Amino acid sequence: MQRTFGKENVVSAVLHLDESTPHIHATVVPIVRGERRKAKQKQEKNNGKRTYRKKKDAPRLCADDVMARPKLKEYQTSYADTMAKYGLKRGVEGSEAKHITGSQFYREVFVRKNEIAQQVENLKDQQQMLTVDITALKAQQADAQADYHTIDEQRRRKQQELEQVKHELTKTQVKQKAANATETMLDGIVSLFDDSKQKKARQEIGMLKQENTDLRNTIGAMQADHIQEQAQLKQEIATARNELARVYELFAQVRGLMLWEGYCRSIGLNNEWMKALFTLRPYKFTGELASTEFQRPFHAQDAILQFRPDKDGPGGFRFTIDGKDDSEWFRQQRNDAIKRITGIDMERNPKIKRGI
Repeated sequence: MQRTFGKENVVSAVLHLDESTPHIHATVVPIVRGERRKAKQKQEKNNGKRTYRKKKDAPRLCADDVMARPKLKEYQTSYADTMAKYGLKRGVEGSEAKHITGSQFYREVFVRKNEIAQQVENLKDQQQMLTVDITALKAQQADAQADYHTIDEQRRRKQQELEQVKHELTKTQVKQKAANATETMLDGIVSLFDDSKQKKARQEIGMLKQENTDLRNTIGAMQADHIQEQAQLKQEIATARNELARVYELFAQVRGLMLWEGYCRSIGLNNEWMKALFTLRPYKFTGELASTEFQRPFHAQDAILQFRPDKDGPGGFRFTIDGKDDSEWFRQQRNDAIKRITGIDMERNPKIKRGI
C-alpha cells in the first residue's frame, strides 16, 4: 500500500500479519519546508551573516523535523485518535517499561519452563496414584464377581438336586385310590424321606448363602479400608500443602527462589551452594559455571554469586555474578575467550560480533 502526502512526502506502508500482533512497516522521505531551525542561531553567532542561502520555503530533507521525539509522540496520538473507532488504544505515554535482552528472556523462559514441568510431573504422579487405585478396585471387583458366580453356581446346582429329589418323590407317590392305611404308610415313608433330603439341601444352601454374605462383608471391609487409606492420604497431602502455604506466607522469598532451582542446577550449582545463595548473601565461588545460552562451561575464580531482589525478574529476583547480571557475565567470559584465541575484541568490532 502506497500513499502520497502533499507533493514531496512519499510514504510506503506495508501491513505485516506474520506475528500475533499486526503491525505496519512504513518508509518516509523526510521532505520539509521552511527555514532551518539553527539558521537564526548561526546568523546571530556570525554577527548577522546568513550561513544558508536557500529559499525559506524550498523543499529540503530533514529527519529531525519529521522524526523528532515530539513529532513521534504526536504521530502516535493522532493515529490512535483516528483509529479509536476501530477499537485501537494508544500506548501508555511515559511508560517506564523496558526491554530485556534475548538471553534474559530465554533464561526467564527456562526458569518458568522448569516450574511448569514440575507441575506437570505432580499431576502425572496424582494421575498414576489414581490409576493404581482404580486398577486395584477393579481387580477386587473382578475377584468378588468371580467368587459370587462360583457360589451362585453351587447354589444353582443344589437347587437342581433339590428339584430332582422332589420330582422323584412325586413319581413315587401312591395313587389316591389305594387303601387309606397303605396310603398313610407310604405317605409317612415319603414324608420321612422328603424331610431328610430337603433338610440337607436347605442346610447346604444356607451355608453357601452365609459364605456369600461373609465374602461380601470381607469385600466391603477391604473397600472401607481402602477408602480410609485414601482419605488419610488426602489428609496428609492437604496438611503438607497447608504447611507449604504457611512457609510461603512467613518466608515470601521462598516461592520466588524455588523457581531458580532448576536454573541453578543447569549451570552446575549443587544443593550446598544453593542453600548459601538462597540466604540472599554474597557467596564466593570457584569452579565451572555452564552457560545455557552458549552451551559451554566457563571457569569462575573467586566469583561473587548473589541473588538480588528485582520486581521484574523471575520470582522477584535476579542472579548476579561479580555484580553483573549472569547473562552479561557469561557473554563477557565468551568475549574474553575469543579475544585470547583470536586477538579480536568483540566489543570494539561490532561487525565481526554480528558475523559471529
